[in-house]
Amino acid sequence: MPGEESISKQEYYTHPRNFFWKIIAEITGNELPINYSQKKELLLKENIAIWDVCEICQRKGSLDSEIIDETPNDLGRFLKDRPLIKP
Repeated sequence: MPGEESISKQEYYTHPRNFFWKIIAEITGNELPINYSQKKELLLKENIAIWDVCEICQRKGSLDSEIIDETPNDLGRFLKDRPLIKP
């Protein structure tokens, strides 16, 4: 689930201590994107989809370790309904 900073900026994985974009750049052999437009372009270029693991949850703050009362998204159903997506 997006953290407080991601929600306030309306950008996934926006906190400067989050390693998501560094990892994506490294495993795809791309430069680290600087702005959110470049980040989205990188995902599209590499055919990478992102999706929240939780459909709903409760959390104080932004730490994943604080997630409670979570209901997971049904990834199997999601992929079944979208056969062009390859896991």
